[in-house]
Amino acid sequence: FDAATSGAVIARLENKGLLRRDADPQDKRRKLLRLTPAGEAMVVQMKAVVAQVQAQITSPLSATETQDLNRLLAKLVRGHESKGNESRILVKK
Repeated sequence: FDAATSGAVIARLENKGLLRRDADPQDKRRKLLRLTPAGEAMVVQMKAVVAQVQAQITSPLSATETQDLNRLLAKLVRGHESKGNESRILVKK
């Protein structure tokens, strides 16, 4: 995200009480982001929902096929992360 987008997202999460910004004790110019108890509870809830959705999506696959799918998806993500911004997809109009 660019700085403006990140700032807007952080502000919304802070306004909802899901995270807080604290001054960095070593560098007062920096802010540290910390989940609030409500934010931690939401993360736990989201992880449970994600696990349910993943189980639904992969239900037609065997356990081995699910492992293969996860391995290949992780490989794709790693490949795009290692390229940084170069991995953006360009769409021609």
